Amino acid sequence: MSFSIIVLYILQASARQLLCPAGLNGRVSATMSFVAWGAMPVGSVLGGVLATVAGLRPALWITAGAIMLSAGWLLFSPYRRLRDLPEGSVKPDSVGDDLRGADQHLDVQ
Repeated sequence: MSFSIIVLYILQASARQLLCPAGLNGRVSATMSFVAWGAMPVGSVLGGVLATVAGLRPALWITAGAIMLSAGWLLFSPYRRLRDLPEGSVKPDSVGDDLRGADQHLDVQ
């Protein structure tokens, strides 16, 4: 399980770096981390409430079913058939073009 999480993170970060303009990579990465890590405590509380109300074993079955259903949006989305980068994605030779001259705007002392 932990190996797949590492592979998922590497693939997700690589795709994000290729598809986002270089100047937005930090913001997109921070937003995705905030959403992912912010959902964990919410899910923990909801799981605890579900286990209290329905019982531990039914809560685990409900959670397993929800996890199986959550993959459905990927199975039926166009991302499943994505083999090449979409048109308009950032080309490797253009990375950093939008940052040229950024040092002129920095207030470094």
